[in-house]
Amino acid sequence: VKSCFWEHPRIGKIKINTDGAAKGNPGKGGIGCIFCDCNGNVMGTLSKGLELATNFKAECEAIIHGVEYAASFGWLIAWIE
Repeated sequence: VKSCFWEHPRIGKIKINTDGAAKGNPGKGGIGCIFCDCNGNVMGTLSKGLELATNFKAECEAIIHGVEYAASFGWLIAWIE
């Protein structure tokens, strides 16, 4: 049995969990992001549909859009997962 542990970011920073996928690879895609603070509170979420994309492109787009979203609020990013 494998255990999974979720680690909180340091005080004053956030953690971004991202995902991206495409149906068909390439195909219609989408991205999603969750932004959490040092207490594990969700500070925001982001989702967006993509036109023609590969799985790799969708994953990259999730990171890019997540960082842009966090920067628009002035949030300091501890890490992206």
